[in-house]
Amino acid sequence: MIQKVKKVALPLLLVLVIGAGTFYLGTLYQKSRAVTMMGLRGQLGNAQRPDGADGLVRRFSQEQGRPFNGQIISTDEKSITIQLRDGSSKIVMLPDKAIIRKFTDGSKDDLRQGEQVFVTGEENSDGSVTANTVQIGNLGMPN
Repeated sequence: MIQKVKKVALPLLLVLVIGAGTFYLGTLYQKSRAVTMMGLRGQLGNAQRPDGADGLVRRFSQEQGRPFNGQIISTDEKSITIQLRDGSSKIVMLPDKAIIRKFTDGSKDDLRQGEQVFVTGEENSDGSVTANTVQIGNLGMPN
């Protein structure tokens, strides 16, 4: 009887050890991939960041600048002010070269209070942003 138990227990133990080892190595591999993906997202930030930048799974080039999104709370000829997800606000300067888009090209006249916008641009020393692009609409992101 003990001999039969040994014949069954040893292969069973071997299968369990190999399975646990494979599972552990799989989790290590997945963690290394997650760090790589977070590195890509780190260029954008993510929804938990206080600056309101959302973690889109998309790379932005250095020329596009840092992204921000939020709701327009005021506008004037040369800038818009957007409220970020954390409740703070960001002034976005609008140079003539800034590209303003809807799902087609837009203009500064399309930037109205209450519109959701996604902005990429260079952050200035005073905390404002000089826009490279302003996308009107929430791009499928949560408000």
